Amino acid sequence: MGYYTRYKGSYSGEGFDLAKFEDDIEYRSDEIIWSDYDFDLDWWIEDDGESVKWYAWKEDVEALSLQYPNVLFMIEGDGEEQGDQWKSFTRNGKTIVTKAIVTFEEPDLTSLPWVDTAGLHEADLLKKQKEIEVRRAEIDTEIEKLRKRRDELSRG
Repeated sequence: MGYYTRYKGSYSGEGFDLAKFEDDIEYRSDEIIWSDYDFDLDWWIEDDGESVKWYAWKEDVEALSLQYPNVLFMIEGDGEEQGDQWKSFTRNGKTIVTKAIVTFEEPDLTSLPWVDTAGLHEADLLKKQKEIEVRRAEIDTEIEKLRKRRDELSRG
């Protein structure tokens, strides 16, 4: 079977004719063989990339980058396994790979109510919960009375 990764690539550079590079790559695309796979660079600029088994991607891109030492080749990889996301940057035969780091924002826990249960038994907790519910109902009733009074005053 094998492990599939969705590859999405791009390239950039300074100090050379990028259009000439692109023409050269398009012209040579039939002779550039990526490991055991015969596919061209068209997928580098597609929005969704291509999902393939390309085990020697690093060696292949490094070899190509030696032919075009001023081009920075960038690849984003998204593997089959959760969390297998990375980016690579290759220039002049050298590659740096960075792995994705998932972080979670800190939640605002002040909106989550809690009850101090230190030393309370289950029966005490149920009683405390009931007291809270009764008090909330009393407050809701008082709020409703105040709203009615406000409405009466605003009508004159």
